[in-house]
Amino acid sequence: MKTWHFGFNRLAGLPAALVTERQRVFLDWLFDNKAMHPTRIDTAARDEYVRAFSTPGAASAGFAYYRELFGAAGLRRMGERLAAPLTMPVLTVGAEGGVGTLLHGSLQGAATNLQNAVLAGCGHYLPEESPVEFASTIERFWRSTSPAAR
Repeated sequence: MKTWHFGFNRLAGLPAALVTERQRVFLDWLFDNKAMHPTRIDTAARDEYVRAFSTPGAASAGFAYYRELFGAAGLRRMGERLAAPLTMPVLTVGAEGGVGTLLHGSLQGAATNLQNAVLAGCGHYLPEESPVEFASTIERFWRSTSPAAR
């Protein structure tokens, strides 16, 4: 259930057709159902997301991103890029009510120094639901890595 949108977003034409002129309904549904604390995404933030997503071509471009990234060519390119592990420190950040450690698990072997953090009490929208914890996690990771390793 947590990743249903990957399949939906990849459909050619249909998502944009269903969402156009209904951006508020679509985004509110996502915020209300994928967040553990939907009220932390306040009206002003939601208004801005709707404004940006309603810009001509924005929804289509967002859906096209999923088609490209998770289509056959995108997956092939990803496999080619992951053939040699990244040597710089890499951090994955998941959420208890989101993907948790799924991203970290899927990237095993992709980096020689792969680290993971999972934010407790948070859903899909980490920066919106847990801004202080999210920023602290990134800052701790950044400070723990040497400039030469970056």
